[in-house]
Amino acid sequence: MAMIEQNSKLDGLDRKIRTAPLKPCYLEEQGIFLCMSTIQRKTELDSLDLKLLERLMADGRVTWAQLAAEVGLSGPSVTERVRKLERLGVLEGFTAKVNPESVGYGLLAFVSVSISGPTHQQDLLRWAESAVEVQECHVIAGAYDYLLKVRCHDSKDLERVLNGGLRLVPGVVRTNSSIALTTVKETSAVPLPHGGGD
Repeated sequence: MAMIEQNSKLDGLDRKIRTAPLKPCYLEEQGIFLCMSTIQRKTELDSLDLKLLERLMADGRVTWAQLAAEVGLSGPSVTERVRKLERLGVLEGFTAKVNPESVGYGLLAFVSVSISGPTHQQDLLRWAESAVEVQECHVIAGAYDYLLKVRCHDSKDLERVLNGGLRLVPGVVRTNSSIALTTVKETSAVPLPHGGGD
């Protein structure tokens, strides 16, 4: 009987996941956070789309003519495909990659955060959005609720961000910081499937 009840709860959770808005939300009766961006329906991409994405991730400044030559399409066809990938939300934009140490942000920290409950979720998300030092904010499973990627000038600056900012957010009950000594790998490239359905 308990197993049937548990399966029923999981079925209900699956329905909520499939119909939920694409933003972090809290499913109160299950007592868990979900980041909806991780469960969006997969966009169908063919092998040419994958080639374009791979090339653009390697060099976002490549010209339409170069792209066209590499994938064997005309310039206008490549332009239309890239625009389509942008419209679908597969390509989210093109940005410059800045060396953080060269502009004085040499300290990288990962900060785990626990909040007292779902009523304080928006407080934390608003703070994370407004804090320029926070590069990433993830809803996570485990002992903590969120994981923040934070760039600061130095340890004193990190202390300012934590004590003068994060720990003052309503509902924040616990934090744990890990400072990166050396960054061995850091990339924004997304792993792509090989080939693709034509």
